[in-house]
Amino acid sequence: MAVTIQLLGKPAVVDEGGRTRSPRGNKAWALLAYLLLAGRPPNRSHLAELLFFGAADPLGALRWNLAELRRVLGSSLALSGDPVSAALDAETTVDALQRLDTTTVARAPGSVGGELLQGVTVASSGSFESWLLIERQRLTAVARAALYEASLVLLATGDTSTATTVARRAIEIDPYNGDNHAVLIRCLARTGDTQIAREQAARCADLFRRELGVDQPAAVREALTEIDRAPVRRARLSVVQARAMLDAGNAALAAGAVSRGIDELAAAANIAEGLSDEALRGETMLALASALIRSTGARGATCADLLHRAIVCSEAAGDGRLLAAACRELAFLAVLKGHRSQVTSWVERGEAADDDDAGHASLWGVRGMDLSDVAEYPAALRALEESVSFAERSGSLRQRAWSRSMIGRVHLLRDDLAQADLVLRETLATARAEHWMAFLPWPASMLGETRLRMGDLDEAAQFLESAHAMAAEVGDQCYLAMTVRGLALLEWTRGDLDAARRWIGEGLGSSPWYVWARGHLLDAAVELAVASGDPGAATLVAQLTELAARAGMRELTVRAGIHAFRLGDAAGLELSRAMTETIDNPALAARCASTVAPLHGGRTADAAPLVTRHPAR
Repeated sequence: MAVTIQLLGKPAVVDEGGRTRSPRGNKAWALLAYLLLAGRPPNRSHLAELLFFGAADPLGALRWNLAELRRVLGSSLALSGDPVSAALDAETTVDALQRLDTTTVARAPGSVGGELLQGVTVASSGSFESWLLIERQRLTAVARAALYEASLVLLATGDTSTATTVARRAIEIDPYNGDNHAVLIRCLARTGDTQIAREQAARCADLFRRELGVDQPAAVREALTEIDRAPVRRARLSVVQARAMLDAGNAALAAGAVSRGIDELAAAANIAEGLSDEALRGETMLALASALIRSTGARGATCADLLHRAIVCSEAAGDGRLLAAACRELAFLAVLKGHRSQVTSWVERGEAADDDDAGHASLWGVRGMDLSDVAEYPAALRALEESVSFAERSGSLRQRAWSRSMIGRVHLLRDDLAQADLVLRETLATARAEHWMAFLPWPASMLGETRLRMGDLDEAAQFLESAHAMAAEVGDQCYLAMTVRGLALLEWTRGDLDAARRWIGEGLGSSPWYVWARGHLLDAAVELAVASGDPGAATLVAQLTELAARAGMRELTVRAGIHAFRLGDAAGLELSRAMTETIDNPALAARCASTVAPLHGGRTADAAPLVTRHPAR
């Protein structure tokens, strides 16, 4: 018999006849959710400590609740062993585990975004409540990403009515996201009623000013610009013109004339929009989106809309190369935004569309970047090495350097400093040889932090200061976040806390689209705040916890739990310890162990600092 386990909204077990049943007690629901969503089978001692710590017989209470779940679910879910495995039968589905594709979202957008275990609390278990909060934030983020993506897909394919409904739902659950408002404005404009679209933009501006005290989001301004842009007269349209402007735009970008290049590409896309040549239309949209992403750091709805429309054109033209390239850029955007649920599908679709070595190099590089963001380090290294191999076969030196820089980042995060130093120096040399100036701040900032951790403050300062100057020159907020983190740690190591705070303040005032870069900076900000007794430390920890949870960034979630413990909140430390066991990072394990030790009778010790202090030179 088909059974659905509903964990989103009010939990229930529903059979195919619509009849519902439930286990007795909140802890049974808590146990079921944890077993299904924890990622790997937890052992019984961990479950007993997590949920039944205050019981007279914790393991006995666990056995009773497992029996209660078996009574309610019968053969639908097999629970056995130690660690406890939870095996669903073929006819049983779990709403929180279902993939939210465009078809699913479009069918019932109002049901997307329900809260995990709504109304269920386990007040006696602070550790479980911490896990539940993190999972609620993660699943809400998955729903947000699915609604945003579905609205863009529907808009690109011409189903503006459904796209409008989905976009409105996205705003309901994420009202302070400018991209959601921008997509709704585009939906309304493409129905032909530009006045309603402008009214929506005005309501958005009012909301952001009234509630957040900030101006209208840039994404909304871009959507309005698109509405106001004068259409090209059809008499002047020609494939030759569009192709000439496309070539001129690409040439300008290659020469470093970014502004001129983007203007030419925008004109090419505007002309091609009125042509019947689907391949050319898709190519101009892809070129413009890629230029905005790679050259100006644009990450919003404008780029995503262009890419989705390029996909529609590529499918109409039967152009696999174009489809794969658009999928790669959408996967890259998903990584930057922390929309991990979308990354895998775009990478897989891109791989299936084209077997070009250069394309696969890019796709595997994005996959590796995503895996390292969420602390799947061995899988990340395998993906990145695969990317390097494809790049070498295709002769793409820039892609090889990019993927090698990501390998260097993994080594740095795992405190394998000698390897990080070697890889990042090589990457920096390649970027310089390729005159890839816009990319230089990324490896230079990480190499600077590597030298800092190795105790070479003078060379660290050289790399970090030059990286910051270059990042400021290109205006990339993500690179700036990386460089100011390193400079703050440098000044802290030198003993100048005031200078370190100033750098952190500059970084937190920026708005990097890359959520991992923001989280990495927040981690350093918390480290400094906790060490210096800053009263704002708890607020920063809360920000880091939420950001890491939303994007599924496990190592940063662990680090947030460690920081919280150092501030007196022990609720999430057991969860951090358990999560650390699933992450292949000896440096993180040592850091967590030094924090957990006092709880298990060990010597009381503060967590190891991010860097080793050295006297000022």
